Amino acid sequence: RRGAGADAARPRPDAHARARAHAATGRPLVKTRPPAPAARGFTLIELLLALAILASAFAVAFGAFTAATRAWQQGTAMGDALNQGDLVLERLVASLRSAAYFPGEDPRYGFHLEEEGFDPPATRVSWVTSGPSFLPADAPLARTLHRVEIALEPDGEDGPVLIQRAWPHLIEEPDEEHIDTRVIARGLRGFGVRIFDEETDDWSAEWERTNTLPRRGEITLQLPGEDPNDRPVEVRRLVEIPLAAYAETGGRAAARRGRR
Repeated sequence: RRGAGADAARPRPDAHARARAHAATGRPLVKTRPPAPAARGFTLIELLLALAILASAFAVAFGAFTAATRAWQQGTAMGDALNQGDLVLERLVASLRSAAYFPGEDPRYGFHLEEEGFDPPATRVSWVTSGPSFLPADAPLARTLHRVEIALEPDGEDGPVLIQRAWPHLIEEPDEEHIDTRVIARGLRGFGVRIFDEETDDWSAEWERTNTLPRRGEITLQLPGEDPNDRPVEVRRLVEIPLAAYAETGGRAAARRGRR
């Protein structure tokens, strides 16, 4: 009986066939595999489609970034305008509260208010004050009584500008040499002042009793909106004039002295 080792040592028929093939051809007895198929690349249409999708994604992201940047810039500009409006109003209120009054009929000490039919709406207001208003602390007029005139006037470059003019209060018609002119705000859409008339119990944009002071006033600044076509943003301040009560009693007393 033959063992398993003898069976393993016996050459198989296919081994004999390979040996004969090797002897006939001289090629090595190596079992070869069929070549692997070549890797498939992207077609031109697929590349163009991928580029189109990528470009669309970039366009959406850039549009969102641009919109966010524009909104941030508009919000910053509006915040700066509101801060500037608040500062201007606070200075105007302080100057009105320090309005001076002297009994009599002298118009050089009077409170003047007139509405000008401009577009944007504008008011020209003037009073005598002892406060510096928008003058620097070292200005000569800041240390003495002077007349202040506030008005909105056109400007060729930046649109309407709010102008302050100050001059010695005893000069009725000052020349340019005596007038201190300063721009206190730019880019406004409107400026208005209204006075509460105690006789009519209503607000008015005119004041004819120049030998007295109004008790209450309202100052309005119209600021540009986020878009030039938007309605202007209005900022208001109410102001009480402390000397108004004395001006009324003093004016009546001066009138009685004049009739004697």
